[in-house]
Amino acid sequence: MKSRKLLNPAYVYQRRHQILPTIERTITAAREKLGVSVFNFAKQLAQFGIIITSNNRRLATLKDCHKGKHCFVIGNGPSLSIQDLNWLKGEITFASNKIYLAFGQTDWRPTYYTVIDGLVAMNCCHVINKLMLTKLLPYDLRVVLGGDDSIVYFVNSGGNLNGFSPNPFLEDLHGGYTVIFTQLQLAYYMGFEEVYLIGMDHTWNLPSGEQRARGKEIIIISEGEQNHFHPNYRLPGEEWSLPKPKLQEEAFRIARTYYEDHGRCIYNATRGGRLEIFKRVYFDQIVSASTLDLE
Repeated sequence: MKSRKLLNPAYVYQRRHQILPTIERTITAAREKLGVSVFNFAKQLAQFGIIITSNNRRLATLKDCHKGKHCFVIGNGPSLSIQDLNWLKGEITFASNKIYLAFGQTDWRPTYYTVIDGLVAMNCCHVINKLMLTKLLPYDLRVVLGGDDSIVYFVNSGGNLNGFSPNPFLEDLHGGYTVIFTQLQLAYYMGFEEVYLIGMDHTWNLPSGEQRARGKEIIIISEGEQNHFHPNYRLPGEEWSLPKPKLQEEAFRIARTYYEDHGRCIYNATRGGRLEIFKRVYFDQIVSASTLDLE
């Protein structure tokens, strides 16, 4: 009966405010599904040396592009300081999410920038789209974050603990419930021998207020809590995804094992914090030694 009413122009017009958003969501979902299918098909061809898209050409150039080198993967925890970022000028660095809040206080910029959380992408797209950085992003955010030549897309299988993907041409990257896990896979693909984590406090001050389910995620409403390096990182009323520290730790163990099994290392150079999965090193000693190497 309802399907018959949809053929009635008067009925559709009267309920256009309900019907049109549903149609738009359906079309967007279909477009995204088709886009990922085409992306995966192009990725399969690329395995045989047939590269048909400009994105896959950019993705291919990242393979072992930093072979044998070291890099820093930067978390946004409260221990991260502007002085630490200043120390990293000249280093190869990965950063994510709202790291741009530091840009007004330093001329340091990350070499690579990543977002995997759809809420962060939607809330901050007006800023992220203007960042003049090399962005490494999951394909499902293409609708939100565009497709200019500064972006390299990969397929991300979401938050899971199904393993570690060393090559985004051969298999989807795994989410691991944190953007850091995605970046560790990308760093491996680029050939880095040593990865140093900073700003990875792994401490959470979670609000006690409203929570609601959205798909497989739990969405919480910010109360202005301080979990990050910048006081305005999470404004009151902002929606964000409930972090899953225990699952993140499982993902980090997977990454540590994969790196070590292949003769590579991940170190934690964070000042303090609670992440004890990786061997601890002192940030000041690392950057001092790195500066001497550059000289």
